[in-house]
Amino acid sequence: MNTTILIIGAGPTGLTLACELQKRKIDFIIIDKKNAPSTTTKAIGIQPRTMELFAYMDIIDDVIEEAVVVQKTNLFINYQKTIQYNYEHVKNTPYPFLLSLPQCTTEAILLKQLHKLGGKVTYNTEFINLKQHPSFINAELKKSDNTTTTISCQYLISCEGARSKIRKQLNIPFSGNTYKELFLFADVEINWKLSRQEMYGWFHKNGLLAVAPLPNTKQWKIFVDISSKELQKGEENIDFIEKVMHNRTNDPSISLSNPTWLRSFIVNHRIVNHYQRGNIFLVGDAAHIHSPLGGQGMNMGIQDAYNLAWKLALVVQNKVNPTLLLTYEKERLPVAKDILRRTHINTKVLTAKNGLIRFMRNQIAIKILALPFVQKYWLTRSSQLAIHYANSLISHNHFSNSLYHFSPFLRNCRAGKRVPDFEFSESNNKKANLYTLIKNNDFILLIFPNKEKIFRSFQTIHQQLPTFIKTYGIISSNSSLKHSLPFPLLMTNQQIVSNLFNIKNDGLCLIRPDGYIAYYSSEINIENFNNYLYKKLGTIQHAK
Repeated sequence: MNTTILIIGAGPTGLTLACELQKRKIDFIIIDKKNAPSTTTKAIGIQPRTMELFAYMDIIDDVIEEAVVVQKTNLFINYQKTIQYNYEHVKNTPYPFLLSLPQCTTEAILLKQLHKLGGKVTYNTEFINLKQHPSFINAELKKSDNTTTTISCQYLISCEGARSKIRKQLNIPFSGNTYKELFLFADVEINWKLSRQEMYGWFHKNGLLAVAPLPNTKQWKIFVDISSKELQKGEENIDFIEKVMHNRTNDPSISLSNPTWLRSFIVNHRIVNHYQRGNIFLVGDAAHIHSPLGGQGMNMGIQDAYNLAWKLALVVQNKVNPTLLLTYEKERLPVAKDILRRTHINTKVLTAKNGLIRFMRNQIAIKILALPFVQKYWLTRSSQLAIHYANSLISHNHFSNSLYHFSPFLRNCRAGKRVPDFEFSESNNKKANLYTLIKNNDFILLIFPNKEKIFRSFQTIHQQLPTFIKTYGIISSNSSLKHSLPFPLLMTNQQIVSNLFNIKNDGLCLIRPDGYIAYYSSEINIENFNNYLYKKLGTIQHAK
């Protein structure tokens, strides 16, 4: 059996990759050794940046409907509420909040979307071995009846998780360590009066206690950092957790009931040194694992998959040079290293048993974090909205004036940054926003004209652009330029949009399928833009 792409693992990461490939009509097979989709909660936090990707995937409404929208996180020190993190400090996103949604539900929504698009998962099929050739890979698979088969594929993707067989067979190091602390997860009902739209954490000398609401139920997810003195072998039960909660909250009236999941575990923080070996790629937990504190892991995997999917699709469709695939590791590995470093520091500080460290955390660090501007900075990073690819090989800026390099307004609008959203009216006066266009297209080219001749001169160039680039002109609502052009015009408050993009006269902005700016120019320079397309982006396909 042959396929273009073979995906191993049908968790959130593998399903995201499969949905995006299926949307683009790419030939693939996705397998999982389980006999059915997951049924346990596992990871529950969905960050704003992941929600933006879910909007591009057209599943955000289903995700929000199934989830608990969390606006605030409350932290208690010495049994008193000391700080409240408020997601209202998160700006420049349609989703300034956190979602609490069991991983199994996230997988179910992704699987439903895959079926809707015409794809499927092959369960009861386990990856066994691989043999890599110069132009293809043979993967040996085993069915539940112990029969084996070999699939030949052009690309092999490991979405297997931390125990990735593919990573081990490629001898790619998974460097890092295991935390000494023992952690306990539990899904239970809690008899108390705290709001189910908020999360809670208690700092205690024996360790951290964190609690988050679970949707469509009366249950909460409890996370406990347990010292060896507290836990005796065989005590991982609801009575033990209730005793810990009494101790750390100083509230003996709390009672727990109806547990559906309880598990003790140790946590690793590890990362690979390469995401790619030839035509084999590691995605999600197969490439990086870290502490669950902060809700970063599953989001990282989904974003890995989205980053790789559109690049694979363009290469498979022979629209761009295969060298584009090298940017997957170049972009995502630094992001993973940064998040691994931050989650490691946060875990060591939040679970600190050392008296001096706890004093500095409780009396100094927490009070600094209470400041609004510090909250904005911290929440923007934890929400993963600050991730950028400014140093990517396919991020390019062209400035008409060297002063643009130092402009503070460019911090949020230059190549490698997330593109700012804005509202517009189409020719039929229907209102929409930029993120809607991203959902329905691959690359988007925005033209900001200063004079009518700019539009006219761009008509010929437009006809030579690759089919995967959709062009839109940005004009003022009262402009006379509304007809006789080969691409749609978006009518906006041009002053607001020009300020968002820091374009004073005319300019170009090329937006990637994942909502990041690929090319930014403070003037319309056709030669420079063409050089970018064919030399940097590696475009093969020319005419529309």
